[in-house]
Amino acid sequence: TGLTTVLWGQVRPGTTNRYRLLRFADGRWAPVGADRWTTARGYLQRAVRAAPGTRYRLWIPAAHTYSAILTIR
Repeated sequence: TGLTTVLWGQVRPGTTNRYRLLRFADGRWAPVGADRWTTARGYLQRAVRAAPGTRYRLWIPAAHTYSAILTIR
């Protein structure tokens, strides 16, 4: 409680995608748990414990790309 934040978004509309949630800590991007899958429409939702200033991004292996960086406020 208190530091729980829900991250949500859409990776790619209309299809299921595997994604990896990454958190920036100690000067590097590290995975947060195991890879997960979006819904059939490409949506995702993850609850994380995050203090203000924590940075996250997604890695989408099928597209060989990263998302924009999200900073918790």
